[in-house]
Amino acid sequence: MKTQSTILALMALIVMGCHTTKKNNMDGKDGSETTSMTITEVTWELTKLEGAIVNQSKTDGKKIYFTLNSADNKVNGFAGCNTFFGNYTLENGNRIRFSQLVNTRMACPDAAIDESELLEVFRLADNYTLNDGTLTLNVGRRAPLAVFELTHFD
Repeated sequence: MKTQSTILALMALIVMGCHTTKKNNMDGKDGSETTSMTITEVTWELTKLEGAIVNQSKTDGKKIYFTLNSADNKVNGFAGCNTFFGNYTLENGNRIRFSQLVNTRMACPDAAIDESELLEVFRLADNYTLNDGTLTLNVGRRAPLAVFELTHFD
């Protein structure tokens, strides 16, 4: 009887421990950075590129942004003149990789930013940081390649 009680108590602790971990990972209320689930299904608007502030008012009302779709692990966005899309993968430790990125090829001599610089961020990024609605894409431990803000388009 004592053995059965011990086994039941251990099983209850394991189940409760798994449930608590899952909850914390979902909402980020455990004090750690939130998981990859919070960066998907939302729109991220570019605010800084290689440390320089991006003036979104120079893009003819079209915001420079990207979205991660978790259903098919696809990324899509607008780079200032052209749209882009491709694949992404997320791993533990806030690791992110973009692959098979392609973009339209319209000529935009008056573009607000050099789109090739933005697209290079996606090719180089291997990790991200998420803090209070701000997402940074990074490579290694260098300064952020790009900074994005959570946005809601009207």
